[in-house]
Amino acid sequence: MVMEQCVARLDVAMFNAILRESSHEIPTDPISDPIVDSKILPIPAGDLSFGSGAQLKNSVGDWSRWLTDMFGIDADDSLKEDQHDSEGDDRRYGETKSFLLLNDLSDLLMLPKDMLMDRSIRKEVCPSIGLPLVKRILCNFTPDEFWPDPVSGAVLEALNAESIVERRLLGDAARNFPYTAAPVVYTLPSSSDVAVAGTKSQLSRNASSVQRKGYTSDEELEELDSPLTTIIEKLPSSPTIMANGNGNGKHKEHAGDLVANARYELLREVWSA
Repeated sequence: MVMEQCVARLDVAMFNAILRESSHEIPTDPISDPIVDSKILPIPAGDLSFGSGAQLKNSVGDWSRWLTDMFGIDADDSLKEDQHDSEGDDRRYGETKSFLLLNDLSDLLMLPKDMLMDRSIRKEVCPSIGLPLVKRILCNFTPDEFWPDPVSGAVLEALNAESIVERRLLGDAARNFPYTAAPVVYTLPSSSDVAVAGTKSQLSRNASSVQRKGYTSDEELEELDSPLTTIIEKLPSSPTIMANGNGNGKHKEHAGDLVANARYELLREVWSA
C-alpha cells in the first residue's frame, strides 16, 4: 500500500518534469513537480519524440516488472489479462496500474498524431492525460529518425478549437500544467494483514535475540520451534519473570516485549474502531 502511493506520486513528478520546456527549468510545484535533478528521469526533459516514447515505454515496463517481483504490485491484474480477452479498457488496465501517466505519455508519443483528433481514441490511448496537456505535448513534439513528420497544423488547430470549448464548459477544471498530484489515500489494513505484520515483527525479534546471545538453551530452541505459542503467552508470562528477578538483562528484554505488545494491542483497537 505504501509503495503504491509512492509510485503514484513519483509518476506525477516524473511526468511533470518531462513536460518542462528543457532541463534548465526549475520545479513549479513542491508536491506535483518537485524534481530538481533531471538526470533521474527516464528521458530528458523536453525531449518529446517517437524515439523517446519508445525508450520511456521500455523503462516503465522494467519498473513495473520490478515492482511486481518485489511487492506484488500489478500481479493480480496481469493474471486477469492472461486468463481471457476483455474489452479495450479492461485490457489496458490489465497491463499495469503503475506509472499510468508515463505509460500514457509513451503511447501518445508513438501514436500517429492525426488520430488524436478523435476523442474516443484519446480516451482509449491516453485517458489520464487531458486535452490541454495533449496539446502541450504535440506543440513540443520533435520529429526524429523514427518519425520524421512534424505535427500538422490541422491537428493542432482542431485540438485548440476543442480545448477552447472545453475551457468554457469546465473553467478552471481544465488546467494545463503542471498535472496535479492526487491526495494520498489511506486504506485501512485488514485484520489478517495486521496479525501477519505483528507476528513477523515478534518472530524476527525472538530469533535475533537468540542469535545475539551466542548460545541456545532448550527453552529458547522450543521458543523458536513454536513461536506463535510464545507470542500468545508473552503478556501473562512477562510480569512473572520480572517479579522473580532472574537477571537484569532479562528484565530489560521482557520489559521491552511487554511495551511492544501493549502498543500493538492499542493499535489493533484503533484499527478495529
